[in-house]
Amino acid sequence: MLSWSKKRQIIYLALVVGFFIFVTTVFLFFLLYETPTCFDGKQNQEEIGIDCGGPCVRLCVFQVEELSVLWSDAFLAKDGVYDMVVFIENKNINAGIRNLGYTIKAYNSSGDVLAERSGATYINAMDRFALIEHSTAISEKPTRIDVEFDMPKWERTLSQNRHLKIKNKRLFHEKTPPRITAIVENNSLDTKRNIEAVALISNKKGEVVAISSTHMSTLAGDSEGDLFFALASPIKKNPENNICITSVDVVLIIDRSGSMNDDGLNPPQPLTDAKESAIQFISNIRKDDQVGLVSFATVASYPIDHKLTLNHKSVKESIDAVEIFTNEIQHTNIGDSIKKATKELTSTRNRGKAIDAIVLLTDGIATRPRNPQNINDVSYAENYAVEHALVARENNIIIYVIGLGGGVDEEFLRDEIASSKDKYYKALTVGELSEVYNEIAQIICAEEIFTTEINVRANNFSTTR
Repeated sequence: MLSWSKKRQIIYLALVVGFFIFVTTVFLFFLLYETPTCFDGKQNQEEIGIDCGGPCVRLCVFQVEELSVLWSDAFLAKDGVYDMVVFIENKNINAGIRNLGYTIKAYNSSGDVLAERSGATYINAMDRFALIEHSTAISEKPTRIDVEFDMPKWERTLSQNRHLKIKNKRLFHEKTPPRITAIVENNSLDTKRNIEAVALISNKKGEVVAISSTHMSTLAGDSEGDLFFALASPIKKNPENNICITSVDVVLIIDRSGSMNDDGLNPPQPLTDAKESAIQFISNIRKDDQVGLVSFATVASYPIDHKLTLNHKSVKESIDAVEIFTNEIQHTNIGDSIKKATKELTSTRNRGKAIDAIVLLTDGIATRPRNPQNINDVSYAENYAVEHALVARENNIIIYVIGLGGGVDEEFLRDEIASSKDKYYKALTVGELSEVYNEIAQIICAEEIFTTEINVRANNFSTTR
């Protein structure tokens, strides 16, 4: 049996050993312990996934919705050079990406890669933006544009783009290299940095037909700045074939008065060549453009020669059938032809986004109808034509006029009948008619009203007070 002194020694020894074990344990704990972080490769500290969710700024992939590609396309900058565009939307209201790598590829119809470009961008919460790779050399028009993203690293962030507002948008010079101006307002107290603005020009169908971008390095809080966009080429024509990019409803009006056989030939000239040129005009417009026909002399045809239709072959046949009546002298009633063409265009308006147009060909001077109160009123026929041209314009119908030969009142047709002076065309000879008709077929789409949308965003990850 141990004595009391021995027991006391053992107790003291145990206390000393225990103290050293405790000190060693604490020392080793602090030596070896790693404080949980959002970068330690472990799921700890109430994280939802490894280093994501919970207290971490970084979000897990399953917490966010994937980026959406709204549309993609390639826009011709010049021969063999395209701007590749992918329009992206981030639907997440509290998630963005500080830096995301991407690769845009252009393909042909066979699935071959024609070109590819890589880059990187930031993505804010609730962002809608365009990835643009300018001036990409591509040997042919791509049929498909795709984008591939690197693995995204989503972070918590709130959208600040609501503080950036666009006002005073203006589109200038559609027929020449266009430009767009606008003002961007920063309604927050923060300085916005790395501001990107993209202008989208759309036709009546809502199709984007041109795009431009610009950049602003900083914009102080509670201030505004000017934005300028420049396009390399006009936006009025389809870059492939100079075909209208918006559907057209057009009524051709052909003069079949006696003067259209002034050459005294069989078949009659210049009527025969005029009909051939009008037929070629129809060949130059799109398949989904409707065409109608009105011919006129002392009065316009009634019923009209052909109602508006997509059956272009049928209208061509009607043009070929136009002839000069020989039962009496055939005068020139321009007003009646415009009246009947306007009625056809306004009574069949079931294509609200189509351009309505009249293309009037005449080689004479308006001489009919006569004033029923005074047959000696020589101005009545012209006034009648002006009256119905005004009605057409009030119904948003564009009137193009071709004056054939030297027997027309050019000032009257240009200043009173055509919708504007630049819509009057002079063809001194029938040889010039085809060229004039072809030019009109191309520029009808120039009358389209384009809309401009400007998307602007700033890098939220670099915003400071």
